[in-house]
Amino acid sequence: MEESDISLQMAFESFRQRKAQELRLQKVLSEKISGSIKSRTAEEKFALRTKFVETAFKYIGVPYHEKYKAPDTLPSPLYLDWFVRMET
Repeated sequence: MEESDISLQMAFESFRQRKAQELRLQKVLSEKISGSIKSRTAEEKFALRTKFVETAFKYIGVPYHEKYKAPDTLPSPLYLDWFVRMET
């Protein structure tokens, strides 16, 4: 493919992907250098899984998005799509 065949959008997407990969590599290298990467023990992994499941159980019955709630219920003050976006 010649340079003139590449659209601006395709060129930007390629740049964005290269930049994201570069940032990921920089982060991993800096963490390795600083020694902040450590393996979790089996007990720590189990505790994290338990905490995740306990937190998930708190949200049973909360609609993911307003369009998925039951038609006869009032609007919810919290929808999980907002929560997921907030946490990531």
